[in-house]
Amino acid sequence: MTHPTDALTDDLARALRTTLQVAMLAGQDIARRRENRLRQAQQDSEQRAAALTARLRAEQASAEAQLRPVHSPRWWTAATPEILANTYRTAYAWKDQSPLAADTLTRLDEQLTQRHGIDTSKLGVDPAAVADKVEAVMNERIAREKATEPYTERGFTIVEDRPAGRGFIPTWDLRQASGENVDQETIDTAPAHWAVYLARDKETGDWTPEYFCTDPDAAGLNRPIPPLHLAYEDWWWEMAAEHQIAEIHDQFIHNGSAYGIAHMQDQISRRYGIDARPFAGLPDDLAARISSVNAERDKERADDKGTRERVDAAAAIAQTDAIDKSADRRQTSEATAQSAQEPAPSPREQQEFADALEWAKQAVPRDAERYVDTVGRRQDAARETIITGWEVAQSKGWAADHAPALAAQFAQSEASANREDYLTARTELIGEWTTAGRPRVDVISALAPPAVPFKYDSKERRDALTATLTAAGVDPDAIAARLAADRDNAHPIGAPVAGASSSPKARKGDRSAGVEVSTERGDR
Repeated sequence: MTHPTDALTDDLARALRTTLQVAMLAGQDIARRRENRLRQAQQDSEQRAAALTARLRAEQASAEAQLRPVHSPRWWTAATPEILANTYRTAYAWKDQSPLAADTLTRLDEQLTQRHGIDTSKLGVDPAAVADKVEAVMNERIAREKATEPYTERGFTIVEDRPAGRGFIPTWDLRQASGENVDQETIDTAPAHWAVYLARDKETGDWTPEYFCTDPDAAGLNRPIPPLHLAYEDWWWEMAAEHQIAEIHDQFIHNGSAYGIAHMQDQISRRYGIDARPFAGLPDDLAARISSVNAERDKERADDKGTRERVDAAAAIAQTDAIDKSADRRQTSEATAQSAQEPAPSPREQQEFADALEWAKQAVPRDAERYVDTVGRRQDAARETIITGWEVAQSKGWAADHAPALAAQFAQSEASANREDYLTARTELIGEWTTAGRPRVDVISALAPPAVPFKYDSKERRDALTATLTAAGVDPDAIAARLAADRDNAHPIGAPVAGASSSPKARKGDRSAGVEVSTERGDR
């Protein structure tokens, strides 16, 4: 039996697989074009190569700003197939240059497997008309959804695939109580007992509805004895009613058809475990016996389904919600226990985190939001992320003037795809800065907005930015990623949304109120 929920899930999985293939293709194309441009620039002149390298670093920063939200569960809740494809393409394109992109790609692979059952390692990359196939699938889905709206509003059940089985009986196998065939009026009077499958007419292209009754008894319909030749079709046995099987068996006996009798008895024995020979001439008794077998099977299936659902629900709760809820419930007791076991932060540490949080509201606003909006373990994790990012920013600023060799080494590790090298260089950089007494560097002024405010969300600004980047030779896909990152960071943390103008301006707000300008920059 085909269930609408299963059909929708399979359809989404298929669409995601195809969309991810396009994302991987696009990612490979971006990476290949970037390598070709860099190689050509190096051949032309060292000066052009240096300029291109600077632009690529800016593109990398924009791409990383787009990829950071992938590590948040809230991002996955709202992610559509199109968003997944765009993000996967960006991560795939930068995986060899950015440790963050490599980590994000790993995260995408893991979550796609867990949430949608898609193993990206088995997708492959088939360049043959993949984009056309995706476009056709998405257009067909939109058209089908639009065509099904009138049926959904009237109370019909919509199925994505042509159904089969005992739960979906076609109109040709049904009769009204008067013996008349089922007509449209009969169907329209009880839409709750009918499912609709829309099929494309090959000649006209129009959507043609096919109706299947989900409960003939409730709809007041009967199932007549079908033509005897259907007994030789496997698909008919999947939908046949008990009395239809018994009546056809009796018809073969009445006609003296030895082959038909043998076939029916073999099918009844194989499918229901019943010896039909003692029921010769007793169709009602045979129908009752088959009904009892089906009832037992339905009960077993319902019990198995309930057990599976309970087990799956328990596992899901144990992995996600239970962890978060129990963490929230234990927040007070954990805080008390922690305060008893660990010394309270020193005034210097408290001031450092206050400064780090102010920096995060501008440099990495999403991390600041996570710290402000969450509690318990999730807040602690956000705190550690903010502190690490602030320490990296401070130590980089200090090393630029006091340890240029160390700063260059760290910059090289940032551009490397080797995550271990980056973490080692980061630890060494922060360690040297700590040894020097953790001197402060003004890392917030570097994030200040332009002296002349601009319309951050305006179409004019985005068009001007696009034109500037295009004139500079930036790749169109990188421009799209940059604009996507701008939209993600458009509203600074704490800024009111309701009642805001259509073209809000970026400005430096009152830090005491927690309102700061959001930028694309951010350190890991």
